[in-house]
Amino acid sequence: MSNTKTVVADAVQLAVAGVDAVEVPVWSENNVSLIAGGAELICDGQGDIAKGLEQIKDAYVSMYKAGGLTYENWEDGRKRYEAAYILRCGKDSVDPTNAANTSWHDKVVPLLKAYGLNKPSHPGKDAKRKAEKREQDKAKALEFAKGRSVEELKEEQLTMYKTGTPEKIAEAKALDKFVEILEKDAKKESEGRISVLKKGLRDLVAEVCKSDNETLIADAIVAIKQVVPTKQ
Repeated sequence: MSNTKTVVADAVQLAVAGVDAVEVPVWSENNVSLIAGGAELICDGQGDIAKGLEQIKDAYVSMYKAGGLTYENWEDGRKRYEAAYILRCGKDSVDPTNAANTSWHDKVVPLLKAYGLNKPSHPGKDAKRKAEKREQDKAKALEFAKGRSVEELKEEQLTMYKTGTPEKIAEAKALDKFVEILEKDAKKESEGRISVLKKGLRDLVAEVCKSDNETLIADAIVAIKQVVPTKQ
């Protein structure tokens, strides 16, 4: 009976298995106040500009240390700065929006850069660039492989290394990148297929768990036990 419970419990766990989401920090109330207060000090010609810049730097350093200096949070901080700047000094400018934006880029950004804080890449653009690079590398690897499998390329490498000449060893090392790309691609495809199969299994288990048919549930447990390796 205990084995049956274990099989069912494992199956149900499979159905609800997932990866915990990593929560990205957001601007704290204190840091929001530092940014807004800093903007007011900077835009006010009679204010303490150095103190204002120091406040904004402290807010961004704090966010960086918390692991939350993402593209979105960088931009959110900028928008908060510009909003506070316009609220405080907008009436004194013909184009308040441009004045606030110029102040951010001319005064705040250089200070943040001096502390090693640079605006993160836009996630969409960065992801697209990386994806295009991966596709280019994969195309080169496939062209080089000319239909040969990863195992065949590795055998060629081994033969080259056994030859022992500097030229062949150099050629063997040059294959490393292609082999790595093709291995990663094969693994990704395999993981994709496995993911689809797991979803199908979770859906089936979920349907079985909804049933009150004892025979159906028992048959499902037996079927799963036949393919699940027995723990030694």
